Amino acid sequence: MRVKSSSLERIEKDKPNGKCRRWRLWANTDAGRKSRRLTGTYSAAQDALAAFVAELEALIPNSDTFAGYAKARASERASSGAITPNTAATESRYARALGRSPMGAMRMDAITPKDCRDSLAWVRTHPQRPCLTKGECLSNTSMMGMYRFCRATFQQAVDDELLGRNPMAKIKDPKSDTAEVEALPWATVMGLLDFLDGLPLSGCVMAMYLIACLALRRSEACGVLDAEAWPTLLRVSCSVKESNGTLGPPKSKSGERDLPVMPRLAGKMAEWRAEKSRRGLDGSLTLACNVQGGVLRPQNLYRWWREVTKGTDFEGVRLHQLRHSNLSHVARELGSYDLMRYAGWSSLEPTRIYIHDDYEVLHKGVCAAWGVDPKSLIRIAA
Repeated sequence: MRVKSSSLERIEKDKPNGKCRRWRLWANTDAGRKSRRLTGTYSAAQDALAAFVAELEALIPNSDTFAGYAKARASERASSGAITPNTAATESRYARALGRSPMGAMRMDAITPKDCRDSLAWVRTHPQRPCLTKGECLSNTSMMGMYRFCRATFQQAVDDELLGRNPMAKIKDPKSDTAEVEALPWATVMGLLDFLDGLPLSGCVMAMYLIACLALRRSEACGVLDAEAWPTLLRVSCSVKESNGTLGPPKSKSGERDLPVMPRLAGKMAEWRAEKSRRGLDGSLTLACNVQGGVLRPQNLYRWWREVTKGTDFEGVRLHQLRHSNLSHVARELGSYDLMRYAGWSSLEPTRIYIHDDYEVLHKGVCAAWGVDPKSLIRIAA
């Protein structure tokens, strides 16, 4: 776009340039007259005008709508094999959501940063998630991915020389508002196993036992192969993909690991195998199979857990919270390398998130180092 001329206009016309703080930037282009408001000093307005002109001159005419371009980009990335099926499904969902927004039908070259902010705000208040009730908004954490996908989509257009600038470049992602996961006391985890023992035996119960006893991810718990679960050792070599329910490798190469099976878990495995035999499900590929003997999908496990815990002491306990709880408990007895292998991590960086403080253990450890009986110390009320 060619800029023919530009100028500054004082909105506060009764004030001289040195006192004015409200301005309108004008630019006459071959596509018509463009303007923008600004609050700031005269020198800031001059700098902003130069930047405004540079931005307009960088525009490359592009009649593609954002909805069409975003959908095509998501499809291209999915078919390229460069991203996982789960990521492809997520990006497709983002493209549909942004395509419904006000900027979805706009030309790519006509979208401004304000259009981006307004459209993202619209998406936040118009969710299509079935789990949200009417009037609820998407969380900041949910919107973070939407912001990043939107920014990356415009950047792809810039890299392809279809646009001269990225209108999302200076728009910051919202701050995460997800509550920090708290580790449950170990007695509570044991109580949860007692709660599971009182439920009708199923693949969901078996999967929950695996999560609570071995700190498995829910996709790993659903993907444990029946042939790789022995009375004293369990092999983690597969996980169930959230996007399509198929079996594949774990989250990373480090996710493939052998874990010891404690007697309580071994007893539940034997009990479940006997029940599977009674139901004619002996041929199931996975240990925690569904009622037909097929692969149990992680989303269905989550939905089942949410339903069976309603009105109980365990309502609100999340599946991943059990992984945090187990890892925090066993971390007191394992060295760094052993903990990394047990959790299926490729580094110790996740310990900052997963290992929670236990001041009771810390208290006992310090006392043991000094050769002092913890019971002999006077406790001071907080």
